[in-house]
Amino acid sequence: MKAILFFGAFVFLFFSAYSQVDEVEFREFVKDYHFAKSINDEMVLDEVEGTPYLTESYQNSKIYFQSIEKTLVSELRYNAYSGEFEFLQGGQKYEITNKEEIDSILYDGHSFVYTTYRGPSDRLKKGYLIQLVEGTCPLYKRYMAEFHQAEPPATGYHDAKPARFEMEDPDYYLQCGEASEPEQVTTFRKGKFLERFGSQEKELRRYIRSHNIRLRKEEDLVKFLRYYNNNY
Repeated sequence: MKAILFFGAFVFLFFSAYSQVDEVEFREFVKDYHFAKSINDEMVLDEVEGTPYLTESYQNSKIYFQSIEKTLVSELRYNAYSGEFEFLQGGQKYEITNKEEIDSILYDGHSFVYTTYRGPSDRLKKGYLIQLVEGTCPLYKRYMAEFHQAEPPATGYHDAKPARFEMEDPDYYLQCGEASEPEQVTTFRKGKFLERFGSQEKELRRYIRSHNIRLRKEEDLVKFLRYYNNNY
């Protein structure tokens, strides 16, 4: 069971430079985080191939809260397997737990927002999404890492496969029209993708054709959404 640590023990980590913020009571700001325990009680990451992290090292990051004007700075690393931001304290890994109070986290040049989003089958989830495009139809991205248990050799001619992490292709989410939360894009086929834009579908189809937009390419998808948000 993960131990819960309260505000007092970890004020220094984020707030040593912001004495005015010390009066704010953060509930369950961090909790003890033993990553190996979440996979296998005897496993250590050194025995696992690949990585669940977006960056090899902890990155200087900025944390913006909904109810606090001060920007908090810390060295963070995003774990795409657990979907959590981690930091080090006393040689131990910890993760941020007051996610509902966070407006956004600027990490590795990307803005992460903690929000409710809708996956396939209309299932609602909560987690961090990277905001790629702002506007009336914002675009988001979600990274995921998959863990695979070690596998014995299939035959005498095959090698055993070690336990490993593999990064999956990212998911993309749009919040257009009357959608109350970002919804996962399940297809990039132009006909189906453009249905969400209603009466602008024909005009947008012409734009895609004339600018050779390939919606499956992130840079083209970003270009398309920026065009839409600036013109409609």
